[in-house]
Amino acid sequence: MRSNKINTIIKILALVLAALTLMGGCSGSGCKGCKKGEDAAMVDTRGESEAPQGTEEATSSSEPTATPEPTAEPGGEVTAAGKPMAFVRANSTGTYGVASDGSVRFRGRSVTGQHLIYDWANISDLELNDSTTAALTGLGTLILTGTKKGYEAALDWTNITDIAMGDQHLVGLKSDGTVVACGADHKGQCKVSDWTGVIKIVAGGDFTAALTDGVVVTTIGSGFDEALNADPVVDIEAAGDRIVLLLKNGTVRTVKLKYRSGAKSAEGGEGADVGEFTDMDWEGAVRIFAAKGSTFAIDGEGRVFADSSVLSSEEAGSITGAYTLSASEKHVVVLFGDGTCKGYGDNGDLQTAVTGWRLLPYVTDEGWLLGLVPGGEYDGAPAVTGREVNYADPVTGEERAATCVILGDVNGDGKIDESDTAAVEAHVKGSRKLTGAFLRAANVIMDSSKPNSIDINDVERITAQAGGRNVIDQYAKTDAYTAPLADAKRKNSDALGYITIKGTNISYPIMYDKQWFYNDHDIDRNKATRGCIYFYWGKANKNIVITGHNSRQSGTMFHQLHKVQDSASKLKTYANRVWAINTYGQTGYWEVWALYEEPGFSNPNKSSQMYNTCWPNTFNALNEQDKQKWINYQQKKNKLGYTVNVTTEDRFMTLVTCGDTHAEAQRGSRLYIFLHWVGND
Repeated sequence: MRSNKINTIIKILALVLAALTLMGGCSGSGCKGCKKGEDAAMVDTRGESEAPQGTEEATSSSEPTATPEPTAEPGGEVTAAGKPMAFVRANSTGTYGVASDGSVRFRGRSVTGQHLIYDWANISDLELNDSTTAALTGLGTLILTGTKKGYEAALDWTNITDIAMGDQHLVGLKSDGTVVACGADHKGQCKVSDWTGVIKIVAGGDFTAALTDGVVVTTIGSGFDEALNADPVVDIEAAGDRIVLLLKNGTVRTVKLKYRSGAKSAEGGEGADVGEFTDMDWEGAVRIFAAKGSTFAIDGEGRVFADSSVLSSEEAGSITGAYTLSASEKHVVVLFGDGTCKGYGDNGDLQTAVTGWRLLPYVTDEGWLLGLVPGGEYDGAPAVTGREVNYADPVTGEERAATCVILGDVNGDGKIDESDTAAVEAHVKGSRKLTGAFLRAANVIMDSSKPNSIDINDVERITAQAGGRNVIDQYAKTDAYTAPLADAKRKNSDALGYITIKGTNISYPIMYDKQWFYNDHDIDRNKATRGCIYFYWGKANKNIVITGHNSRQSGTMFHQLHKVQDSASKLKTYANRVWAINTYGQTGYWEVWALYEEPGFSNPNKSSQMYNTCWPNTFNALNEQDKQKWINYQQKKNKLGYTVNVTTEDRFMTLVTCGDTHAEAQRGSRLYIFLHWVGND
């Protein structure tokens, strides 16, 4: 790196330049770097005329203290890469992945409810701090989760095309190039209403910055802005106390802010000195990234550069094929050009457990282009199964021939409906033979035990999407449950989920049929005392209840839930209390938040079982007050040595089995484990 420390010659040049400006070098409102309606010579209120008396620092504040030395004449100009069609976002305890189809994933730990994104769709941008997450929809409106107080005004914004978030404020760029903001404004970070012609916005801890036509403006002060614009800028990012610039000559420049008490910004808040300009010795950068304490870049070949304590330059140098990334002060997550992701750094909150994600369209070894949106377009024309295209690698731009495949679109019209179901059923029965791309489109569940089979699993999933009951994963991801659930469903189509609990022998399909059929029948539908693990209901609701017998003699079914109970202290470690469970064909991550065993009753009808399981109605039928009472009841009886913040907006799961002894169980004794949804792949 070369540090741009300002030497005496540059200081003199800067003063001469400033003097020329005061003499008319800037035309006021006509200058792109000035705010509308302000005279350029009067913008910087950190000047001598307004300096607080009695401090040496204040009396010299008319001079930009860290204006960078102009760089050498560039050998070639660069342009920033466009907005990515899929991306990742990180804060200190979690990571979001937004796929090219607008769907969202989350892994990590949430304290304020930032995990509550399970029904989000059509998301085009997402920003967050450590307590609040804001997402921009394809309609130009915002949705929020986590702490919403202070950001309510954002829910009424319209025509938004870009968002940015600081530690306590939220900023939106409107389609007409103006900017709106809400939240904390103690340093003038929300005073952006007079900005026009903006093409990109970013935010740091307590400031906002924007890129107009090659000119950077901020809420910090015009003297600071002047320093930022010493060289032409083509892209900008910000986080914490830093702004990162991609200059027109390809240089990546980190500008670290150093606040100085007594210095005032143009908006009247505390100002900032440009404490340190650092130009990185990285070549070929096309994307830049800022995080608290870190600067990153990716070049046109997908190589990663890092100036960070989280990811060393050596580790970064070993990464290839990167498309975009995001980082916190604890971890980094990279999205690669093939749509896969990898995390680096701290995983104590499972924030780097992202290897199951797929966020971009990709071409398989067989030449199938997967990850397309049903009813959507690719390269300006309808995306339909069987269409031949030239696929451009999102990192390098290299093209290769590929054939579009929309899973479930068996007839090649780009949609998934009853005609596709009929075509797959005919293939399974042998009255029709699907080949090529159409055969691959029918193979929706490409499980590892029978990866090339077309069977009941595929028929059911296509039927479910055609009926609006489920959504086929077009990225064709698989997980630990894909094969065992598919095998169970081939044996019995009543298998609707799968549960495996680490540290126990519990690993079973989850069945469902009416009137408690699987209470005393096995997966082959034969009479069996131990029955199966089964759902209370045949479809999902906001408290999914799963039960099974405490088969003490064989030690099977849900017997070893008591082993979890006996070693409950292990659940104090976050990773130990987050369980992957497949319900109704969807694998999610569920955190244990309450556990207790209710003893037997003299009158078994006094058991809490019906209340805890919301039987015969569902949790959905409760009003907000009764939902909160239900949560409070479980928290009061909880025997775990930790507390988890859950709300009425959560999705819950209740696991139930009989008490530890047969005699107690006969009198209504039950063991309850309560979980809530905290993530997905």
